[in-house]
Amino acid sequence: MQVIWLEFNNFFINDSLLFQILLQLFFSMIYIILFILLIYTYKSFLNNSVNLVYWLAFVVSIVGINIHYGITFYLSRIVILLFLLTFLFKNNFNKKIDKIWIYIPFVSVFFQFISVIFSPRKIDGFQNVFIYISCFFIFILVIAYANKIEHIVKAIKIYLFVGIIQGLYGIYQLFGSIRGWPTYQTILAGIPMANDRTEDGYFYSGPFAAFRAIGFFSSDVSHYSGYLAGILILSIALISYDKSKFYPYLVFFIGLIGLIFSLSRSGILAFVVFGIPILYYTLRRFGLIPRFNILKYKFSFFLIFILVLFINNSPFKEEIPNPFITLSDRFEDIVNPNEDNGGSMNEHIYTRELGINAFLSSPIIGVGLGVNASPWYSEKYHAGWAGSHSYHIDRLGQTGLVGIIIEWILMFMILKYMIKALKVNNDNRISKFLLSGLFATYLTIILGNFLYYYYLNDFVWFIMGCSVALSRIIIKENAERVNNLCV
Repeated sequence: MQVIWLEFNNFFINDSLLFQILLQLFFSMIYIILFILLIYTYKSFLNNSVNLVYWLAFVVSIVGINIHYGITFYLSRIVILLFLLTFLFKNNFNKKIDKIWIYIPFVSVFFQFISVIFSPRKIDGFQNVFIYISCFFIFILVIAYANKIEHIVKAIKIYLFVGIIQGLYGIYQLFGSIRGWPTYQTILAGIPMANDRTEDGYFYSGPFAAFRAIGFFSSDVSHYSGYLAGILILSIALISYDKSKFYPYLVFFIGLIGLIFSLSRSGILAFVVFGIPILYYTLRRFGLIPRFNILKYKFSFFLIFILVLFINNSPFKEEIPNPFITLSDRFEDIVNPNEDNGGSMNEHIYTRELGINAFLSSPIIGVGLGVNASPWYSEKYHAGWAGSHSYHIDRLGQTGLVGIIIEWILMFMILKYMIKALKVNNDNRISKFLLSGLFATYLTIILGNFLYYYYLNDFVWFIMGCSVALSRIIIKENAERVNNLCV
């Protein structure tokens, strides 16, 4: 493959005019396809508004592909804008949404505005508020238009399908980095994109001397791993529901490879320490599975065994370092962060200390949003604080006690609402298994954001929206059933 690609390059290098013509034709085709896709998306919204949920399920995790002209338009934002254009032809927002899901985020946004007004970094702060509002839109729109259980089931299956793409693309990046294969960054080179920390689509970590799987999360590999942790949890929930279906196993296998080769401690820890125990407890607590029996999950463990065996005896180990050796060194860095082993634990601890110091300097309203672009200066540490590698500590420092408590209230209310739905007895078993997976995924995200910062990602708020929407449907259907029995 490498020889073919080199010959392909050499052919066009020898005739630069032909190369330029074909390159322009190629990009023109890409733009035409994207334009047709936009038109199709817009028409699908006119035909059926629930298609918005399906399109969001497809694009919320593909954050690397975006358009940046002053502000950044992610694919999810473009989908929402196309959907809002349908209001020019029909008023299709006649949905009833529980006020609590609007009021709490609104109060949070209002307080963020107050915090920014009293901070010296207003422009950067308002950009952070805009990100929060954009995520809130995804949350509300999913709640508004996912009105049936089959809507949520289909949306999650699409979401998991993209998880397969993310995992496969992460694997592609490992091999492509050595062979110089094209990436979406090189193919879409004419489109300005933001927050890309890769080199032509490949993410190399010098301390580990290894390329890492990063998927379409070009701004941060830990966001990729946190996303895949949720993909794995949902796939296990569906495997628990029906062990005869091949699709969840495929999602699990490909997602696990992507997570391992991301070499991210935070994502792996979130999945192993939080995700698996929470999912198992939830399924057991609500009587969805019997006591754990390894024989009932023999195929899953067989896949893991084959994967570990293949990686340790890989024919590509000369090109791709064994991830287990690198991960062993990385986890050792947690236990012995002062050792000179190329780890980053000292940095993570230091940013948390700066975050606590920022909070103590202004405990009520914080030092204001936007420190990632315009760092807050710590008199105690004589250093600038550009944010912590922990969402909770980061928001505590930037918005103070009031700001973080408002966000914690929203998290708590969503979890409480989901537990209420899980307690409902109904005959639709897939809804209960899926809700258990969503509950475990969301709680893992909350706890995982103590380890890293990825809460303000579109996929997180999509999961939140699906969680609330599915819970509402289950509770509503149960109330209607009880009323019919009483009549």
